[in-house]
Amino acid sequence: MIYKSFLVFAFAALLMSCGGAGKQSENNEGQETPSCCQSKATKVYSPTELMENGESVLETEIQVQGVVKKVCCRSGKKCFLVDDTASHKPLQILANAEMDTFPKSLKGQTIIVKGIVKENRITKETIEEKLQAEVAAKAENSASEQKGGCCSKKESAGESHEHGGSHGHCGAGNSDAEQMKAWMESHEKDYFPIYFVEAVGYAEVE
Repeated sequence: MIYKSFLVFAFAALLMSCGGAGKQSENNEGQETPSCCQSKATKVYSPTELMENGESVLETEIQVQGVVKKVCCRSGKKCFLVDDTASHKPLQILANAEMDTFPKSLKGQTIIVKGIVKENRITKETIEEKLQAEVAAKAENSASEQKGGCCSKKESAGESHEHGGSHGHCGAGNSDAEQMKAWMESHEKDYFPIYFVEAVGYAEVE
């Protein structure tokens, strides 16, 4: 157990201070640790922590550790990290131009990623359009339910209870667009930020 803990610490130190792309455990095998990699390890973020506090480290090189929920099957240049297997909100990781693709075998594995925090901004207009589309969809679903084309009231109530009223077309919870709008109002912003990491390297955690 002590040996594994030491490996995790060593990986974190290598990722934060070295500039090489790709998998550190392969690139540095059998080589002496260069002087650039002998600095102290810095903070390791969780995916949720980074998504909630991305503004404070925007355009900053950081490291984040999480479980790979999915690897993009088309390009392989994108994967998604979650805190653990029970998490539902993933952090997007994009490999930079110098990095190799993420292998599909990483799915379900814990990795540490080194990269730059970036931001995508969803405009107020886009969110308003999404809200209008959701209102129209709810009205259509309501009409379908009255005709018996959706699900019974009993099934709808059970589904709403099971998912906290936020999932499934019969649920009655707040949508992502509504949450984004509420965030913008509370933070006095005209956009909603979605943070992601442009990766320069990663390492698997044993």
